[in-house]
Amino acid sequence: MIKDPSKICLIYLAPGVLWIVYSDWLFFLLVPQEERYAMIQMVKGVLSIIITAFILFLLIRYNTHRLQEKNEELRVANARLRAGKEELNAQNKDLVQSLPSCVILVPAQCMT
Repeated sequence: MIKDPSKICLIYLAPGVLWIVYSDWLFFLLVPQEERYAMIQMVKGVLSIIITAFILFLLIRYNTHRLQEKNEELRVANARLRAGKEELNAQNKDLVQSLPSCVILVPAQCMT
């Protein structure tokens, strides 16, 4: 699980900056006609949004999945603790019921 939100930002930032810097250069090499440059910029922008959305989707899905796994682990651990508590309460009740009805405490000095 990605615990630090800045890591998600960096995962988004690095490809985004590389895309902006190198995609203009690459598209200009592939399509040198200036009349198509506006259309290419639009397509490039749409591709950038689609790729960004997909990357964010993957990161969010990964973190959500890990959170669900951790929640399930906590639920199971909590159920075990509750069962242990109930068992201890039952043992305590049995112990208290097995004691004599009347208990007399005698100081140790009187036992000699």
